[in-house]
Amino acid sequence: MEKKKTFSVPEKFSWNNFAAKIREKFHVSRQEPEDSVRTYYETYDWRLYKANLCLFRTDNEYQLNDLDDTGTPLVLNWKLKKTPKFSWEFNNNELKELLDKKLGPRALIPLIETHSTVEGINVLNDDHKTVLRVYFRKTAVRYRSRSADLPDQIMLEPIRGYQQEFEGFEKFVIESGIIPDLEQKNFLLSALEAIRREPSEYSSKVSLQLAPDTTCREAAAAIFEELLNLVKTNEPGIKEDIDSEFLHDFRTSIRRTRSGLAQIKGIFPKDFLEKFKRDFAYIGKMSNKLRDLDVYLLKQNKYRKMLPELLQPGLEQFFLSLQRQRKREHKKLLKNLESPAYRDILHSWDKFLKEQHKLPETANSHVPAVEAAKKFIFKRFQKIICTGTQIAPETPDDELHQLRINCKKLRYNIEFFASLFPAKEIADIVSHLKKLQDNLGDFNDLSVQIQALCTKIHRIHPDAPGAIDIAAAIGGLVTRLSREKQLLRNNFQTAFDQFNSKNTIQLFNKLFGESK
Repeated sequence: MEKKKTFSVPEKFSWNNFAAKIREKFHVSRQEPEDSVRTYYETYDWRLYKANLCLFRTDNEYQLNDLDDTGTPLVLNWKLKKTPKFSWEFNNNELKELLDKKLGPRALIPLIETHSTVEGINVLNDDHKTVLRVYFRKTAVRYRSRSADLPDQIMLEPIRGYQQEFEGFEKFVIESGIIPDLEQKNFLLSALEAIRREPSEYSSKVSLQLAPDTTCREAAAAIFEELLNLVKTNEPGIKEDIDSEFLHDFRTSIRRTRSGLAQIKGIFPKDFLEKFKRDFAYIGKMSNKLRDLDVYLLKQNKYRKMLPELLQPGLEQFFLSLQRQRKREHKKLLKNLESPAYRDILHSWDKFLKEQHKLPETANSHVPAVEAAKKFIFKRFQKIICTGTQIAPETPDDELHQLRINCKKLRYNIEFFASLFPAKEIADIVSHLKKLQDNLGDFNDLSVQIQALCTKIHRIHPDAPGAIDIAAAIGGLVTRLSREKQLLRNNFQTAFDQFNSKNTIQLFNKLFGESK
């Protein structure tokens, strides 16, 4: 079946005149004109767009469509007063599950608003059956203080089983001087273009393009500047408390900065580095408690499914207490983000990076970045292989934790300098490393959660309201999480052996080994 087609109308086009021309040649029935306002939603990092989807609301109806209009849309009539912000707040299971896969913990944010007036005609055959529909649409787009008018359009909507009639009417439209839109852009993409908004404006990843002759100091400054921009970019989302991923990306940028300062050695004078290491360690600690609470609250649904109904009341009380704690921790973080100490650290770091060319030379400051990168990366890789091969079932958890940190440091270094090496081979290495990181990361998360939950049990006052129910629920969670942790520990050897494979070793030797 033909897809809906759009046409650009010429200047001084008159819909009334064109509609009269249609009536002269075809049997028609008139549709009532419709005014509609659509609010489109998207996540801050454009997850729907990247999944080739768009979500909009008209009145109390939500509709999820493919960007290329090839799929069957999901439609939800919303009867509640509260606008859903997260995937789990939708009351349609099919829509909820699909959005959950695409959005994860990210919030839906109003993207743009479109105001359209549509006039339509049904084109009929001799039996007075509708064979296609033709529409004339005028649209205005709004985004914050920006507004723009979309070019007026004619749209043809086919009806299944009437392909020949559709093609004949399409020919009539073209002969009338109305030009087909060659790109046949989705309505949302046309609206974004009109107000000059580019999809995928944000990414949490470091995506530098370093030149082959870049020096170590130039490369490090560029890497740290991009990380600083990511820190600043995520601040407003943290302050507005839009979703937990703003804090996650903020913390990841701080952590990458700290890792870079520790690993990219001999590039800046040591006394400067020591100061900034302390500064960024201070910033990292500011949000530790808030992030821990976010992790628990994001797992609410998973935790509920783990426990029998008998323990649910205690679990709900536990989550309520975490939400109250989270509000307090969020307020503390906001004060820290507004504090002179925090602002001074970012300002002095920014100034240092911009003036790095004025600093005295150091051991690696003018060494080509590609040479230093090979050395840093291969040394870390060898350390991971050496540590990993010594881990046995009886090895203490702390050693797996240290291996996880080394894997993270290796991943950061590879990402920092990725543009200096063949993209496909870097992607292969990162893919192999990520599988090991997933095992170690999940294992560490469970270790931290179990320890924190056990601490909470010991801190529950026996006379506090619901103390027994809360302790029972937490105890049940600890039991289930301990089983998951043991399963991950059992799977570690397989994950490590896959990383410590002949292919992976050959790739590291090929790309980085000559500088060992």
